[in-house]
Amino acid sequence: MSPKKSRLDGYLESLKKWELRENPFHATPPDDPQLLAQIFYGRDQELDIAIPTLYEGNNILVRGTWGIGKTALILNLIYQLQQEVVAQDEKMLVLYLSSIPADKPVDFYRSLLMAIADSLKEQDSEAQDIVNSLLG
Repeated sequence: MSPKKSRLDGYLESLKKWELRENPFHATPPDDPQLLAQIFYGRDQELDIAIPTLYEGNNILVRGTWGIGKTALILNLIYQLQQEVVAQDEKMLVLYLSSIPADKPVDFYRSLLMAIADSLKEQDSEAQDIVNSLLG
């Protein structure tokens, strides 16, 4: 009976075959929106629908199984929407709240206020005061 080939051996052989040192794909998308925009592709139809929908102030639902790119789609969508709004010479605050560790509505509102104030703190001293107050 021949020894079983390890899964790691197969993985390393695949990397070598493709002349790679590491897997270029990661479980989470990059934090840099410009880098994400460079590697994000294949969802133009979804972006064509979602960007005007969000611009008009409506909600969208993104759902699917683990690992199909929901977070990458959302982060790229936010980046693209921000770019389109700037191109229209308009101002819009676009926020992404991935999760809110709270059970009460007041915790949700506090998290939302924190996200808004944090995104505006560079331009507005009152926003900085709110951030400082919420952080203690």
